[in-house]
Amino acid sequence: MYPSFCRLIFIRAINARDRYTSPSQAALLAEAMMELLERRMVGIFHVVGEMMSRYEFALKVAEALGFDKSLISPARMVEFK
Repeated sequence: MYPSFCRLIFIRAINARDRYTSPSQAALLAEAMMELLERRMVGIFHVVGEMMSRYEFALKVAEALGFDKSLISPARMVEFK
């Protein structure tokens, strides 16, 4: 059985403060798609959310799921090698 993505955040320690990501929320993607359709735009579009460190992302996930954020500590990627 494969663990869920949220579980991987806490198990695999991807809470690096020096790596950044731009997760896309489903609502943001839906809004962008509707606007593109309404304007009849065609092509390739890059839609992303707010840029944040993986540590900040882990904190947001913990908050959304009601987990104890104090259990997440920042780290640097070199610490995982």
